[in-house]
Amino acid sequence: THSTSNGTTTFTAGANAWTFGATSGSYTITPAAATTYDFPWTFGSATSTATWTLAANLTLGSSRTCTFTGGTLALSSFTLSAGLFSSNNSNTRTLNFGTGKIVLTSATTSTVWTTATVTGLTISGTPLVECQGGGSAITKTINTGTLSEANAISFSLLETTGTATYAFTASNVVKNLIINGAQTLSNIAISIYGNFTHSTS
Repeated sequence: THSTSNGTTTFTAGANAWTFGATSGSYTITPAAATTYDFPWTFGSATSTATWTLAANLTLGSSRTCTFTGGTLALSSFTLSAGLFSSNNSNTRTLNFGTGKIVLTSATTSTVWTTATVTGLTISGTPLVECQGGGSAITKTINTGTLSEANAISFSLLETTGTATYAFTASNVVKNLIINGAQTLSNIAISIYGNFTHSTS
């Protein structure tokens, strides 16, 4: 059973993950407004064909990972916020952004995004990942893998505080690359299939 949260429950922070492990069927994820779930979440399994659809914004803690293992994760028009996002496997899986987005909020040295293994991965909708969260003297690594042009994801680097460095992994692929704010971008070879926008305010 997949539970729907309410606004009166307190969730204890911790490292133990919630796993949405259905192997088939369609399920709705309805978080409460202004609630941060400060523990990891995992969607799917290696053999799952299930679909999980957001019905409201979902916010995990800034040190927590959202892991997408298999099936379909549909954002609809909502925002999924987490410290890190991982879908590094060869299972059949579809990340359907719809008109929603993923926001990465880690403030520590970490791989904030990894789809390093792109086998089995389909990206649909209007894919946008925004990177923020601050942090001082840290490096945030983005590893998109060698996505095709059709599956490429747009990334926005939007730090407003701290001294974060962003490093794509060599030969990574993005759709649009948007840079606005205060960060350092390492000089690493990447492929851009869309627009490049750099502003300083």
